[in-house]
Amino acid sequence: MLPILKVILLILAFTIGATFNGKLRSKPKFKPTIKTRENDDKSEMVFYEDLLHNLNNNNLLLQTASLSKEKLDISISTSQHRNAIRSSSYAGSIASKVSRDHNINLSQINISHINAGVELNNITYIANHLDSSKDTPIEIIERYTKLDSGNKNSYKNHEFQPSVKFPAVFSSFSPSLVSNIGNPEKFYFWGLDLQNTAEIQFNRSLLLSSEINYSLYNNFKDTISGPASKMEHVRTDKVQYLKNANLYIKRLQLDYIWSPRKDLYAKVSGGIFESMFGGFGGQVLYKTFQ
Repeated sequence: MLPILKVILLILAFTIGATFNGKLRSKPKFKPTIKTRENDDKSEMVFYEDLLHNLNNNNLLLQTASLSKEKLDISISTSQHRNAIRSSSYAGSIASKVSRDHNINLSQINISHINAGVELNNITYIANHLDSSKDTPIEIIERYTKLDSGNKNSYKNHEFQPSVKFPAVFSSFSPSLVSNIGNPEKFYFWGLDLQNTAEIQFNRSLLLSSEINYSLYNNFKDTISGPASKMEHVRTDKVQYLKNANLYIKRLQLDYIWSPRKDLYAKVSGGIFESMFGGFGGQVLYKTFQ
């Protein structure tokens, strides 16, 4: 009779949870640099130029502005602040300070955010609430602040529209690690590339994005032809693709973005979306401000 082998399997597991509802870290206090010119010329153009200078110096790029009676409308674009309420309150406080320096009495400041020629929102503040010299409780500001989705053409009717030279080109270089895990021939292939990331804006709505890589080092040439398979390879042949050239296009995508109507946003795209995949497509997004 064969001996009976008893196996006792002990499994020990740990589960760690975290709550991300609260603030993970405190935000730095906004301390804008504001400098207005001492000029006897009190024309609106001088005010607009000071507004442009001070907003741009604080990374709240002014797109358009319009002053009428005691109301100021401005549109901005910023990539430094993800929260529209935060960035609009910053822009409004700068606009409030500049207007006081120019002896302009404002009762209302409207801030809108522009991205790719589309107005994303419109946030209305009572001007006195944004006066940094007054200690206005935050609940008062929130109670009287109006939030709304953008209107696609409202900023285009503003009086002050700084000229933008198109095409606008943005380009940067950085190292990039290229890797492939789980190839049938070898578990890990890797390489180090120099990557150029660029964006060309032909106008506010038409953009060309690209990622072009130049290989500095890799071990992709160690591979041989993989085993034959009747199934679609998908990314199994990625190493074969990467070792074909030292200079290659990783992404080359053309996008056209617009807003057909309020709360509705659309985009059509074509080109090389990512390594080994190209084509064309589109997206439609319905999104209210909330």
